[in-house]
Amino acid sequence: MSSRERDIRYIYDRVLRDARRILGAWPAEQKPISRLLREEKPLIRLVGGGTHLLDRGELEDMASRIPWFMHELVRLPIVIVYRRIAGSGVYRVEGDVWAARAVSVLLGGGYWEEKWELSYEEVSELIKRYKTLFFVTIRVEIQGLLEHEEL
Repeated sequence: MSSRERDIRYIYDRVLRDARRILGAWPAEQKPISRLLREEKPLIRLVGGGTHLLDRGELEDMASRIPWFMHELVRLPIVIVYRRIAGSGVYRVEGDVWAARAVSVLLGGGYWEEKWELSYEEVSELIKRYKTLFFVTIRVEIQGLLEHEEL
């Protein structure tokens, strides 16, 4: 194996290991607010096999700000993904329309509005108040490395 091939293999292995670590911290499940409120210890499973405990105070605060009829529809945690596109960063709500509507309500909008893209300030406001109810992560893109898989 040449020096160049070793370097490519090292980079590939490193990116793959980091990608697995990041993806392992993603939620494997999301639960409705109504169900989490009934649980003694509200928690969710992670892709990597661990669990994540949601803070009861944060959960009750969020439930008090979101209309009651959305409690069965909004699933937690809400995932926000950061992605760099054309030199600038974009935060985007991942998931269904109810996640985007919940974010709208929490940021002072109406429950009929869908808030998909967020500014840095909006993300900061959400995670400052709800540290355990939102997951903010990056988009892992490894497509370019897959062509070197045979090394």
